[in-house]
Amino acid sequence: MHFIHSIENWEEIERALRAVHAKKMLAQSRVLRIGDYPEMSRSTYGTLGTEVVCIPAGQYNDLFDSITPDDAMKAAAITLPRTAHVRPG
Repeated sequence: MHFIHSIENWEEIERALRAVHAKKMLAQSRVLRIGDYPEMSRSTYGTLGTEVVCIPAGQYNDLFDSITPDDAMKAAAITLPRTAHVRPG
C-alpha cells in the first residue's frame, strides 16, 4: 500500500515512478481519491494505466467509522510496520 497525500502534480509523480520502473505495478493498481465529489466515479490515468476511483469524503468516512476491528485486523496492524520494506530515499 502506498499513501500519497496529494496527487495534484501527476507529472512529477509519474516521473518518479518511471525512475523505479513502476509502470506495470501501477497498471495493476487502484488509486483512491477521497474528497468533495458528488458521487463515486472511476477513470484511468493516462500513460500509467492506473485506475483512479474518486469517492465522496462523507461516504468514505461513514464506511470507515462503521468498521469494528477484530483480532485479525489488530494483529495485521501490529505486524505491518515490522514487516514493511523501507528503502532509503
